[in-house]
Amino acid sequence: MSAKNELRPSLHHVTMKTSRLDEMIKWYALVVGTQVQFRNETAAWTTNDDANHRIAFLAVPGLSDDADKVRQTGCTTAHSSTITLLN
Repeated sequence: MSAKNELRPSLHHVTMKTSRLDEMIKWYALVVGTQVQFRNETAAWTTNDDANHRIAFLAVPGLSDDADKVRQTGCTTAHSSTITLLN
C-alpha cells in the first residue's frame, strides 16, 4: 500500500490473544501502519500514532490455532460509529 493510500484508523485500544505473535505484528504493521513499542516473548504493544499502545497482542502459552474462534479480548475506538471508523 502506498503512503498516499495508507489507512491509519484512529483506534483507542484493542487486545488480542494469539498463537502467532510475529505474524500478527507484521500483518497489523502492513494493514494499519503499527509499530512495536514494547515486545517480549509473550506480548507486544503496538501503535499507529503517538500513543504508547493501541493494539496489544498476548501470546498465551499453550494457546493453539483454531480457525473457528476469534480471540479478541477487547476493542474500543475514538469514533462515534463503526461506519465512521471504516470510512
